[in-house]
Amino acid sequence: MPLRLWFALLVLVVPSVSFGAQTVKNGTWSDPAIWDVPPSQDEDVVIQHAVVVNAAAQARQVTVNLGATLTVANTLELWGSLIIYGSLEGRTGEIRFHVADDTKFTGNLLPTDAGYNDMDFYPNDIGIWGFGEAHLNAPEVTSWTNALPVVSKGVDGGYGTTLYTAITGTSATLDRIPNGWQVGDHLVLCALDGSYAEATLVSINGAKVTFKSKTPDFTAPALAVTDGSSLVQKIYPKVANLSRRFVISSADVVEGDSNHRAHVAMMMGGCAQFDFVEFRNLGPRAKLGRYPMHFHEMGDTPCCHVNGCSMWQSVSDPGNRFISVHQSSSVKVTYNVGLRSRGNGFFSENGIEANNQWIGNLSIDVSSPEEIKIKNARNDAGAHHFWLYDGSVISGNVGVGPKTVPGATLPPANQRTVGMILLSNLTGLSNVAPPVIANCEFLGTGEYAVWSLVDNTQINNPKAAYCGTQFNHDTGYPTLDLAINNPVLVLNGSGGVSPYRCQFYFNSGLPTARNISIVGGSFAGEILIHSHYHAVGLFQGTRLSGKYLMNGTYFQCMLMFQGCTFNTGAFQFQNGYGPHQEEPGLVSIRNCTGNLFGKYSASAVNIDFSMDDMSRFPGFAGQAEATGVWRLRSLAPTTGIISRPPTGDKYPQAEFWSVVVAGQPAGPMRKGDPFRFTEPAWTASQQAGTRGYPYGFPPGTYDVRITQGDGTVKTYRGVKVQAGKVTQMK
Repeated sequence: MPLRLWFALLVLVVPSVSFGAQTVKNGTWSDPAIWDVPPSQDEDVVIQHAVVVNAAAQARQVTVNLGATLTVANTLELWGSLIIYGSLEGRTGEIRFHVADDTKFTGNLLPTDAGYNDMDFYPNDIGIWGFGEAHLNAPEVTSWTNALPVVSKGVDGGYGTTLYTAITGTSATLDRIPNGWQVGDHLVLCALDGSYAEATLVSINGAKVTFKSKTPDFTAPALAVTDGSSLVQKIYPKVANLSRRFVISSADVVEGDSNHRAHVAMMMGGCAQFDFVEFRNLGPRAKLGRYPMHFHEMGDTPCCHVNGCSMWQSVSDPGNRFISVHQSSSVKVTYNVGLRSRGNGFFSENGIEANNQWIGNLSIDVSSPEEIKIKNARNDAGAHHFWLYDGSVISGNVGVGPKTVPGATLPPANQRTVGMILLSNLTGLSNVAPPVIANCEFLGTGEYAVWSLVDNTQINNPKAAYCGTQFNHDTGYPTLDLAINNPVLVLNGSGGVSPYRCQFYFNSGLPTARNISIVGGSFAGEILIHSHYHAVGLFQGTRLSGKYLMNGTYFQCMLMFQGCTFNTGAFQFQNGYGPHQEEPGLVSIRNCTGNLFGKYSASAVNIDFSMDDMSRFPGFAGQAEATGVWRLRSLAPTTGIISRPPTGDKYPQAEFWSVVVAGQPAGPMRKGDPFRFTEPAWTASQQAGTRGYPYGFPPGTYDVRITQGDGTVKTYRGVKVQAGKVTQMK
């Protein structure tokens, strides 16, 4: 039996439905002749024909049966759900839901929950339930555009950047003439630092718009990365329009009383096409599966798309996400704009989704914490503008805010906002291509801009400004190669709220090498790179302008710079992480130009040098000589490794350890047993051709101390490390 027919028959046994009015023929809602009983606010209505809402209409619950069509061309007010087994049509009009208390909604249930049914269909959770067709194709309204500079002379933004006035308190010039904008439309003005202001459109003349802002003094500059007098790369503020000519709304949501939100759920067996629809004040908080727009377990459904729509809250209290695609594939989510979500904004629910399109969406003010338990929750660093899986097209998306307050205390991890997280697809399809994230921007998000957990991720033309920390290459996976082409990562970490503040965060938690390539583009900010664990990276042709090149928690990394342009004041920012910063690393600079570490021209130097800040290993990269010039000392081409003694009664498990150059004072003891896991890491790195890092030691003679579990200290003096070999302590 076809799914839709099964759902249509099922409605006959739903106990909450009492049919007060039914259609007897085609016609308009306002014509009494099409009804067996005239409908009213207190009655359930069944549509069995083709009916047009041509004037303001009311009902409790409306069911559109299989084969029937409801066309909304005016205002339809409901005190219950709109259940679609047939077809919902509309171009201009509004569906308004009256919800007494959304905290009483059931939400999606698990099979182990009381009251569970395998359809996940709970009509008392008021909203649209779509088992059939939905074709709401409203007139086109451009969702958002860039705002162009309106002055020719800018001001210094620091580190080779220039700021140019773009959005003033009353006007902006857009990068194109928007389609369908009308006087009175509700606008959002988005600045690069994650702040925004709401405004009412007053006039439009070509690409120039004037408005009345709720924040009269709000301004937003554009930013350019400069190369001498030439503009090289630009980041623009955004102007979004939230108004549409077809609206689905919750009628009773007001400031300070927002628990009246309805939702939209398109279910298995259905097909939904929403073009330029406004979803306003939808998405009850902390209710699983009750979002402004939810595709629920629809399978492969290429008929479905959400294009040019807005999902937003007219009150300051955020709603529950913007769009969720749940076990639904081939869905197109394109050129939408969302404002104020708690938790994740644009959301691919559990990884059993593929071939979707996430293109050109603007997400504004997604705040933490996430209130719904989600799959892969261990990767949840708070809220995310975009929580996505590979196997889909991801391009042109933008995340804005919430603004990081300079000097603010770092919030807990579950209260920060990430621009985009990318996880591995769980479909098991062998033909899922390595993911590409293209032309995405992240402005003023509180934490990472992009967090990838997928092997061979390629990120093309990314832009990020004023975020807490930038691109993160995550922990916990054996191989995670990453290629970033033409990035513009500027003025990130300036708020000082993250201990990892920088333009790019190398984070690789397993003791195996990661290969990260960054080609072209610009880094500009106080700190350019953060080294965390075992990163192996190549910078090629990148402009690097900052106060510090490096900021390290751990320095077991290898970085190579080829053909780059430097303007850096110093090599390393001292974090104060203590012994971790004393671990070996290697930086290679080749064929670069510019000002290196504020001391000399990079073009005059082709060097390899260690990042041994505390002088515990040969290299002394952090040791200043009397001349004030960093001592840069070449290392041997490969490292060696010190292996722990055999285990057993004579050599119990090490609890603390230290390694110093032979004859030097003993270094601070570190907790843990590194020798148990560092040798496999070093071997893997050798096989990867990365000179034996991480956790390798430059060739030389060392003294090792081990504190055993019983507190006994054993010292191994004169341990000789040879290039490419394992030295066993005896």
